Amino acid sequence: MQQGGRVVRHTKRHVVRCLCMTSVQYEESQALANTLLSHINHTPQHALDHLNAFASTVDGVYDQRPKLPHQPQRNTTNTNKLQAQRPSAARNGEDQAQGTLKGLTMAVKDNFTTTSLPTTCSSKMLENYMSPFTATVVDRAEKAGALMVGKTVLDEFGMGSFNLNSSLHSPCFNPWVDNQGKVCVSGGSSGGSAVAVASGQADFALGSDTGGSIRLPASYCGVVGFKPSYGRLSRFGLVAYASSLDTPGVLAPSVYCAAQVVDALSGHDNNDSTSAQLPATTLVDSLSAIPKRIRIGIPEEAFIQELQPDVKQCWLNAIDRLEQLGCDVVSISIPSIKSALPCYYVLAMAETSSNMARFTGINYGKRAVSAKDAEDFTDMIAQSRLTNLGPEVLRRIITGNYLLSRDSYESFYEQAQKVRALIRKEFSNVFAQGVSALLLPSTSSSAPSLESVQQQTLPTAPYTSDVFVSPVSLAGLPAMSVPAGVSDTAMPIGLQVVGNMYDEKAVVQVSALIEREMPFSFDDLTPCTPTHLSKTRQ
Repeated sequence: MQQGGRVVRHTKRHVVRCLCMTSVQYEESQALANTLLSHINHTPQHALDHLNAFASTVDGVYDQRPKLPHQPQRNTTNTNKLQAQRPSAARNGEDQAQGTLKGLTMAVKDNFTTTSLPTTCSSKMLENYMSPFTATVVDRAEKAGALMVGKTVLDEFGMGSFNLNSSLHSPCFNPWVDNQGKVCVSGGSSGGSAVAVASGQADFALGSDTGGSIRLPASYCGVVGFKPSYGRLSRFGLVAYASSLDTPGVLAPSVYCAAQVVDALSGHDNNDSTSAQLPATTLVDSLSAIPKRIRIGIPEEAFIQELQPDVKQCWLNAIDRLEQLGCDVVSISIPSIKSALPCYYVLAMAETSSNMARFTGINYGKRAVSAKDAEDFTDMIAQSRLTNLGPEVLRRIITGNYLLSRDSYESFYEQAQKVRALIRKEFSNVFAQGVSALLLPSTSSSAPSLESVQQQTLPTAPYTSDVFVSPVSLAGLPAMSVPAGVSDTAMPIGLQVVGNMYDEKAVVQVSALIEREMPFSFDDLTPCTPTHLSKTRQ
């Protein structure tokens, strides 16, 4: 059925709300979905090479959106709100009992609801939105004594890999520059939280990880990024992006701090139906007695062509060092992780279209035009979305709507779920063989420069950044990115430790070994200064 030039398809499985899609774009989304399916058993790069025909044509829809002025800045929090928040936070700290996080400052990614500060998800759609309740992880952190000093920038609604996709805020850049003095991206979508920790604006930060959104920026910025098992931390109060993948986590300056925060935040939450029926973790205690002989698996499939030589060498150095310490390092195989990236984006985009359906400018979100000024009800919603949502969010909504349509549901969504189940099974089989943890790179390269990212002509090019982190998210496993070296471009390199489901203990123990044994220091990095930032405005 076609209404006002926009296709609205009704199916028995899903009501597709393509309120900003023309009939031509719907056909293009079909071509994209066919590509995803045809390449679901090929390498990630091969699949992503074919996503761009659709993405590039959709860009024309966004010409109606007013362009935001380019105002790059290093600060990740609103200074006025930061200063206004501190007195009340201090008073709250005085009223609390001695907690494990007492005296630590905390930055919160702006997709966690808070009653004291707006929750915007870095989107014009939720500009100035005040939540009536506080997210469970934020509440537990404050009850443990942490002082919230502000909220951090993210890719809009958590959709992005470089922290450049915001319709509300200016970009958040890496606190370090490369050896040529070029400004680099911070990674996404929790880039603001990573920068807050790396630059010392907060002792730790809360982030969310859907397909690597904590581990990627942690690796780029040189901090620890901890994604616990799915269900370990409550999702209550986390604005949904892809509900079966969204996982709250922590960015911290050290493994010990990350473990300390997760201990304070974990435990079952009746407000979250996906919360695991498990007691709070005791990860800090496990760091005092690390076993001398740990069996660590090295996935053969992680040696991909796109892996940069300096990252590969850092990885190999860590393997050698672990063997010298007495660890049993073995080669393992997880064949299906080659299909993880296209599988992840099929599922994430499908869930995005469902979760974003509420932001219409009626019940939720800013309304662009009044009912009397719009052509009809559908036009009012479409204009609100086109005006208040960024290009990447719209791109994923459009694609996800097609993937859940009657003609595509079984071909794409169900196939991707089968691949996801296979990935979970293969991970489980590896751990059943006595492997305690896996070690692989967090990213295929260190943080790219802003200049190189801006020169990318393919809208889906950033998707390849998730090649090492998305398989872990699909399986729901715990993982931690630990800074382990410095690249040839003088930027941080992170290595990723992956554990079995709910075995965060093994993750923090192996991560602590890497943190202790691998050479990494902020002293080897060059801080980003206003002089560096001024060059990006030229």
